[in-house]
Amino acid sequence: MAAIIGIGITRFAPQLDRTIVSLAMEAGRAALKDAELRPADIDCGFFANALGGRLFGDSTIGQVAFAGLGCERIAVVNVENACTSGSSAFYLARLAVDSGEADVALVLGSEKMCVPGLGLIDSGRSDVATQLGLVAPASFALRARRYQHEFGATAEQFAAVTCKSRGHAALNPLALFRDPLTPAQVLASPMVASPLTRSQCCPVADGAAAVVLACDRIARGRRR
Repeated sequence: MAAIIGIGITRFAPQLDRTIVSLAMEAGRAALKDAELRPADIDCGFFANALGGRLFGDSTIGQVAFAGLGCERIAVVNVENACTSGSSAFYLARLAVDSGEADVALVLGSEKMCVPGLGLIDSGRSDVATQLGLVAPASFALRARRYQHEFGATAEQFAAVTCKSRGHAALNPLALFRDPLTPAQVLASPMVASPLTRSQCCPVADGAAAVVLACDRIARGRRR
């Protein structure tokens, strides 16, 4: 059974001087150090990213990042699955270890969203939903209103989710927003798409995270 033996994470914030690859390498180095492994110990790699290929036209970012870490002559899979790219890459790495295909797998997830002058991707040319305006955060607001209709949820209950997340972020020095909020402050924030205010909408940021997965034989000697 696969076990997590190392993790790494960068600061999440606008980092205009950083690239997707440099962020991924920072997280990857931290994860390898945490796992007490060398790049040569990695059997396969999975790289998660949602926007890089379409924003920068590079479909082999993962190969570049892993090569930069020194993880060469291994299979590297690039995973693009929108907001679940990271969890999808983790899922594939776990399958590789659990199946016996690999003893150690490294998952890298890196995103570069703060790109002045470039803007976000125009997918409206081929996506009917986008042409109809069903894009974030409007699409999430529609789901929230439907949830309110079906289950009677209140705006205050939705605001409590933001308060909970801010409370967790206050304990993390790498988080983007670390100031706690009260429900009243969340609801007083400018309305973006009813019932969601600005405090309830996702900001853009740059950052990366990495996880090392290992088989039980290797993980057994590293349990703390």
